[in-house]
Amino acid sequence: MTYKGKVFTEAELTGENFEGCVFAQCRLIVLHYADLSHSVFVKCDLREVSFGGSNLERVVFEGCDLTAANFEGATLVGAGFANSKISKTMLDV
Repeated sequence: MTYKGKVFTEAELTGENFEGCVFAQCRLIVLHYADLSHSVFVKCDLREVSFGGSNLERVVFEGCDLTAANFEGATLVGAGFANSKISKTMLDV
């Protein structure tokens, strides 16, 4: 499934399955415990997004703004961050 130009700032997406989806030029805020494995984010506004506990295996972030994003408890095995802004981002290391 492809989402283009969508705004998910007030949607309750906790625990949802978005495996293999493409998000292009979208705005997202909360994706706790979501399955986003093998998904692609292109030029998305992900400032202050919370991916807490989400499955982000092999996710690609391309040209995204991830300023102050929260990845605590998320699985990031094989994730890529090409040309993305990741300042003030919270990661479990």
